[in-house]
Amino acid sequence: MTSWRCLSASLSLAVLLSECVTAGDAIMPGLRPRGLLTMRSLRVTDGDGEGARVYMGANSEYSMGTDAMGNFVIAQGGHSGTPPIFMIEQSGRLLLRANTTKVQGLDVAVTGGITINGVSQWRSVINEDFDSPAGAVGWSRNAVTKCAGVTLLGGFCRFAKGEVKKSFLNLPPHDHLRIKATYHFIDRWIGEAGFMKLNIGENLQPVVVWSEQHAQDMSTNGISICGQGTPEGKFAVPIDITIPHTQAAIDVTFGSTMDDMDPCDESWGVSAVEIYVRN
Repeated sequence: MTSWRCLSASLSLAVLLSECVTAGDAIMPGLRPRGLLTMRSLRVTDGDGEGARVYMGANSEYSMGTDAMGNFVIAQGGHSGTPPIFMIEQSGRLLLRANTTKVQGLDVAVTGGITINGVSQWRSVINEDFDSPAGAVGWSRNAVTKCAGVTLLGGFCRFAKGEVKKSFLNLPPHDHLRIKATYHFIDRWIGEAGFMKLNIGENLQPVVVWSEQHAQDMSTNGISICGQGTPEGKFAVPIDITIPHTQAAIDVTFGSTMDDMDPCDESWGVSAVEIYVRN
């Protein structure tokens, strides 16, 4: 029975198999060098305590494998001591030393984060624009309207006196919290204030962390954006508050200091509620 074997003193990816011979050293008919080696598996072992590398390129321009600590590395240059341009540490941390890194998309897990020059960056964990079919889920008052193309929680003929609140639960571990939103003053305000509260007081009592006052008579030459024909002098006022915070939940409350006013005479709404965390 004829058997075939490949002649090779040692296996190297830089030298490809080009000949196979029979037991009688006859050349296998029809075999041509292809420049490609296919195998089910390959193990490159560490024989000198400096890691195990596979070298690519005629002059070993790049190498790939492990270093002496067992980290997976890709290096430019053929020596094991060359600083890697890519490394996955045994702890799971990824290091990139490339001058520029380009990606088509980057998905950062809620439990992870991005650090630049040792400074942890904000991570977005909540983004409510009230424009989904579900509307204002979880809010104590769930009326949703549109005004000047903006979808509002509340709005014309909906919110006047009182508050609206939602509890945001299961926030990832953090030591600072950032709340962003836009407060909308609509129609005939007469000096009342809009506000935002967070339950960060003693025994987690709500505390006012943002407030702004408005009077329509300062906007007689303004533009009516929605509601009645009354000009809106402060239609969209940004809110951006940062606080120390470590709890896994936060109660966010918006409201106004109006008395028993007709919501079709003066009203308010909120849009684009966002919550960020940072360690």
